[in-house]
Amino acid sequence: MKTRILKILPLLSMLCLFGSALAQIPTTPGTINGPTNICSGTFQTYSVAAVSGAQFYTWTLPSGWNGSSSSNSITVQIGSAAGSIAVSAGNASGNSGLSTLAINVKASPNLNLQPAGPIHICPGASPIAIQASIDTNFSYQWYFNGWSIISATNADYSVITPGNYHVYIAAKNGCADSSNTLQLVLDPAPPKPSISVNGPQAFCEGGEVLFSTSLTNGILWSTGANSQQIYVTESGTYFVNAVATNGCQTASDTLQIQVWPKAIADAGRDTFLFKGESIQLNAMVNGNVLWQPGASLSDSMLANALASPIVNIVYTLAVTTDKGCTAFDTVLITVNPAPFLDPPAAFTPNGDGNHDTWVIKNSEHAHAYRLQIFDRYGAKVMLWQGDSYTPWDATFQGKSLPDADYYYTLEYTQTDGVNQAIQGAVTIIR
Repeated sequence: MKTRILKILPLLSMLCLFGSALAQIPTTPGTINGPTNICSGTFQTYSVAAVSGAQFYTWTLPSGWNGSSSSNSITVQIGSAAGSIAVSAGNASGNSGLSTLAINVKASPNLNLQPAGPIHICPGASPIAIQASIDTNFSYQWYFNGWSIISATNADYSVITPGNYHVYIAAKNGCADSSNTLQLVLDPAPPKPSISVNGPQAFCEGGEVLFSTSLTNGILWSTGANSQQIYVTESGTYFVNAVATNGCQTASDTLQIQVWPKAIADAGRDTFLFKGESIQLNAMVNGNVLWQPGASLSDSMLANALASPIVNIVYTLAVTTDKGCTAFDTVLITVNPAPFLDPPAAFTPNGDGNHDTWVIKNSEHAHAYRLQIFDRYGAKVMLWQGDSYTPWDATFQGKSLPDADYYYTLEYTQTDGVNQAIQGAVTIIR
């Protein structure tokens, strides 16, 4: 009997140990403490009362949340999705049941500043607009170096003073957030460069002047050139910029250049005349005129002077504007011998519009006419005198003369003053 009792004792001891192990599994944690109506993106802490016998806690978070802990509290970053947070207590013997807490998530403002910093500006730069996401459900407050900016309550704000900027945004659902700090940095500008000019700052069109700068690199002229020297040919305001490696620029003093319109001298096309005649020059000018030589001109200071040369001649035209700009041109006038008159041998006064009158070639280049015409019997049928010739229409005393051969004597004075006399026959054919 005693032996049987001794055999049962070890078995009872093992059963006691097993029952003791089952009793050490922690109980389910109590209520989870923490906010249940929260904004996305914020950090929140949740906790439960310590559970007797618990060696660790296992937390379960909704999708998109971030955080981890093995203690009875946890700090998490809230995601955008609502859900439930759960926790169990555990030890070497196992885990307890889950305690859960349902959480509603409200959307937080989207703080997406454009442009992103840091922003570098140069001295004298224009204000730069930075902007947060625009939403009518948001209210805004901008800060500079931690201090609120009065009246800066829009989604955008223009910055110009170097320093740190951020914006605080509050939504109508009660959520709010503050942007990351945007840094505005003022970069240094290079020293002011020098500029010099070699030559007059006012000149006539077609001239040029040389500009120089002491810079050896980082050169940017107002013309776009980047060499140490440039030639200028047009009116305007000129300067040079010193350009630093950070992109900042400093301008030199300005230089004014005045380019006056060039003088225009167009003496006209080369031409000819007959000896003893005159011809009017036809020059195009935009200033004071001087023709040379001027002896055979009516006025050597007149653009359209009357020329009366007796030999071939080249006239030189000089034009000077009120600004002193000058231009030159020449014109050749060829002087031909005085032409002889050439009466035709016949004409046809039939009214058809062709050769209806006796037109004497070159008659416009003579004067002091005396014309006599005789019939074949020697009777004078026409006597005409005048300084310029009027073509004969084959009439005598208002009556048409019959078709026949007639004879003429013609006296006239050439353009060179020489008197001439010619005679011949002319036939009337109808």
